[in-house]
Amino acid sequence: MLSPDAVVPSTQTPRGRAGLVFVPGAALLLGFLFICASSDRPVQASSMQGREAGAVLFHEKGCEHCHGVDGVGTDRAPALTTVGKRRKKAQIEHQIEQGGNGMPAYSAVLQPDEIKWLVEFLHAKRKAPKQLKVTGVPVHGDVPAALPASDPGR
Repeated sequence: MLSPDAVVPSTQTPRGRAGLVFVPGAALLLGFLFICASSDRPVQASSMQGREAGAVLFHEKGCEHCHGVDGVGTDRAPALTTVGKRRKKAQIEHQIEQGGNGMPAYSAVLQPDEIKWLVEFLHAKRKAPKQLKVTGVPVHGDVPAALPASDPGR
């Protein structure tokens, strides 16, 4: 037998009241889930680590031999300083894996994670490095008058 102080839940609620309680609660829960699911923070951290790993690989795997230090370009291969602006990640990945236009394929040489990291690094390259303006610098081996040319034969 129940004591007179026991609380017994009622199965009857005033009309519409249960709906009013449920809707805001569900909206709050859905909003929280949406914010958690769309949060960029973990993706940014992961992406930043991928870019850093890609930069190391770009150097270690010899990409600089053709594309230059930090991808500035050489007479062998184009500059990659703005490749992220011009190409989608899938296009960069395809170029690395399959090669083409004078570039060899690297799908048999690189691991899938290495390709992913290189893609992250290259896709982040969207702005060309600023050119330094330097004045008074010798061009084509010219020596300024203030600095006499040394003659090893003297």
